[in-house]
Amino acid sequence: MGRMQRSSQLVGQSYRVLMQDTELMLLPLMSGIVMAVVVAIAAFGVGLEGLDTRAVTPAVYVPLFLLYVVLYATGIFFQCAVIAGATERLRGGNPTLGSALGAASLGIASFAAWMTLVAVTGLLAWTVGTPAVVFFVPCAILLLIFFSALQGVYVASLYRYAADGVAPDGFDRHLLAEAFVEKGRR
Repeated sequence: MGRMQRSSQLVGQSYRVLMQDTELMLLPLMSGIVMAVVVAIAAFGVGLEGLDTRAVTPAVYVPLFLLYVVLYATGIFFQCAVIAGATERLRGGNPTLGSALGAASLGIASFAAWMTLVAVTGLLAWTVGTPAVVFFVPCAILLLIFFSALQGVYVASLYRYAADGVAPDGFDRHLLAEAFVEKGRR
């Protein structure tokens, strides 16, 4: 079985798990709302709307970089919450928004520096030409919410199999095993 076919089947299995806990799709939506509030506060409450972005000075780019880091950290936090909720489901539990957010909160201090590093890397990748995602089209927003939640379930299932050697309920053990084949054997 090829990588694409195997990945497609694992995504289908992730979808079935996600449908057991559709509230996990609220987490990416909550992330977007928090990000919109942060941007609104930065633009109107702190006064970023008056910045002259044509001027290449720290007074312009430091606040924008800090805003970028906060937005990136928000996205990572809520993605961690989706993965935590999916992991709870895959271990036989019944996740709630509270349990998923609580689990994500446990590691927030330990990955603050990592999030900053990843934000810098993402910013550099974007400035050299990586295409930006359009967030203002309603269909794109809905797809982002859905696929973000689906990705969380997918990652949690692969992690659970890699860590425990156990295929979570609803997942084909052979598909998961084939996802962890040495590079030279593919």
